[in-house]
Order: sequence, then C-alpha cells, then structure tokens
Amino acid sequence: MDSLQTKERKYYVYRFLNKDNIIIYAGRTIDLYKRFLQHNHLNNNISKIEYIECDSEAEMAWKEIYYINLYYNDLSTNISDVYHGGQMTDIGLDDNWRKYKYQYRKENKEVGTLEKYNKYVVEVPNCDYKSLIHIIEHEKLNEIGKDKYAITQKWFNDHRYDGLVDKLRKSVMNFFRNLTPKGNSNSTHNNLWTTYEEFREDIKDKGFGRDFVCLSKDSEKDYSDRIYLAYWANNFYPTTTKNNFEMTENQYALTEL
Repeated sequence: MDSLQTKERKYYVYRFLNKDNIIIYAGRTIDLYKRFLQHNHLNNNISKIEYIECDSEAEMAWKEIYYINLYYNDLSTNISDVYHGGQMTDIGLDDNWRKYKYQYRKENKEVGTLEKYNKYVVEVPNCDYKSLIHIIEHEKLNEIGKDKYAITQKWFNDHRYDGLVDKLRKSVMNFFRNLTPKGNSNSTHNNLWTTYEEFREDIKDKGFGRDFVCLSKDSEKDYSDRIYLAYWANNFYPTTTKNNFEMTENQYALTEL
C-alpha cells in the first residue's frame, strides 16, 4: 500500500441540536471530523449533530449565513453573523440533513491520562480495517512483551537500568532494519514509533529517532501515509475511573492504539 487515496475537497454546513431538539448552533467546515474535535460549542448539552453537503465553497458560505439567521433563537451560541435580530424568511430549501454519529465524554480533571477524551468524536467510514492491519508474529522480537504487565509505565521504570529497555530498543531496531522493505530512499519515511514521553530518550536510536509521535498527546500532523508502526506501550484503565467506561481492558488498550 503506497499511499491512502487522496480525499476530494468537500463543503459542509452543520447544526447542533440540544436535548429539546432546538437548534442552537449552525456553522460550516470542509472537514467535519477535525472541526468537531476542536469545537468549543460541542458539549454534553448537544444531543444531535446534523449536516448537509454543499457543491461549492460559495454555496457553503451563503447557506451558513442563511441557516444561522433562520435558526436564531434565545439559545443560539453562534451569533456573530446574525443580522437584524435574525429576521430571515424561510425560502424552503430542500436540503437533506444527515445525522452525524458522535460521542461526547466530559474531561475528568482528576485523571490526566483521560484528558484527551474531552471531546471524542467518531465518524467511521465503512471499511474492512482488520485487513489493513498486519501484526508481525516474530517470537524472538515479541518475547519481551509476553508478560501481562510488560511495556507498561511501571515496567519501564523497573527495568530502566537492567538491560531490558535496551533489549527492547534493539528489537525494534531489528524490526525496522530487517523486517520492513528496503530499497528506496523514502523507506524510512514510512515508519512511525511511539512510547511514553518520559522514556523516549531511553529507547530512541539514530536509526529511528525521527518520526516519533507522542503517545499521550494528540498530534496535528497527518501520519496517514505511514505504513510501519512500533508501538511501545501497554495501557490499562486508570483505576480511579475504571467503572466509568463500558469496555474491557483489551478494548481500552485498542482505543489507545
């Protein structure tokens, strides 16, 4: 797989509805997913998100203004483009508003590891993702991670100076050097690796020191072109929030990955 298919530029107008089915926000974007991840008005008072797709940027622009004014009410939170108190005649547009699937989780200030779930929006296209993921079943390379609690933060702390962390570094170096295709100068740009930020310097190597993405922070960089991943982490539920999520330990670990 050389690269992912290039996405066509799309134009959207969207609206937020509260629990009483009242439209309290209208806006526009060219990327629903990224916009909602950063949206300050998307909170647990929103029960539904709907959107329409426009044919051009111009159509997106005028329809946003139109719907902001058409839907204006005392609960509206997007009022910068409201004109004359929102007196807008309904011209009867036959737009097909589609529901956007999403989840919202409120940030838990007491649990830093869950801060990334402050806004968790999901729009998953239909795809056989399982067929795109290939796990290297190499007994010698994977031996270091057989223990249930291997590659956890505690494991890194316990084995920082006894040679096991260095053994892990050498195993990943072996993976990138010998188990991924070579033969072109861009091969290293297909790689990506991650671990806990505090142990990054302990295990990075000149052969793969670049192309690091922090495990505990959301990156603004697009890594969709990467093919080979070394994932040095074993995450468990934070014990203080274990009952707040309806998922197994394995499911939680997969969401982190």
